[in-house]
Amino acid sequence: MSKGITHKVDRQMNISRGWLLLPVMIAILLMLPRLLNAEFGFLDDAGVLARSSKLIRGEWNQLLEPGNGRFRPFYWLYPTLIYILAHQKPEWYFLGNMLLLVVTTSSIMILTNRVTGSRYIALWSGLFFVLSGPVIESYYTLSKGEPLQIAWILISLLALCEYRRLKSQKSRGTFLGLLV
Repeated sequence: MSKGITHKVDRQMNISRGWLLLPVMIAILLMLPRLLNAEFGFLDDAGVLARSSKLIRGEWNQLLEPGNGRFRPFYWLYPTLIYILAHQKPEWYFLGNMLLLVVTTSSIMILTNRVTGSRYIALWSGLFFVLSGPVIESYYTLSKGEPLQIAWILISLLALCEYRRLKSQKSRGTFLGLLV
C-alpha cells in the first residue's frame, strides 16, 4: 500500500492520536486481574524466585540451566533485577510483565506506523496483537521468555528504522555508539 493511499485512509477514518492509546489501555486492563491476584502467580513459577535468589548469592551456574540445555544470561538478569527491587512480592513481577506488554504493544504500533505511514493500520496491528490468545498465556505466566524476547526484537527493529532515517555517516556513527 503506498503512503499516499494510507494517508488518505487515515483522513477518511479520522484516526486521531488519542485512538492509538486504546491498545495500550487494553493491555493495562488485561493485566489488572493478574496484578490484583498476583500471589497465585508463584504457584507455577516459583523457579523464577529460586533462581533469582541464587544468582544474587553469586551462584552463576544458574545461568546454564543444565536441565533445559539453555544458556540465557540476559533473560535471567530481568527477573533478578525485579528480585533485587522487590524480593518475593509477586505484584512487582506482574507489573514488570504489564510494562513489557505495554512496551511491546506500543512498539508494534510505532513500527507499523513507520513502515506503512498509517495510524489506522497501526491501531489495528496493536489491537490484533493485544487481543490475541497467546498474549494472556505469555504475560500471565512468569516463566515465559517470549515477552522479554519480543520486546527486545521490536526495540531493535525500531532502532534499525531510526538508523535508516539518519543521513550522514557522523550521525549514524553517533547513533550506533549510543546503542552500544
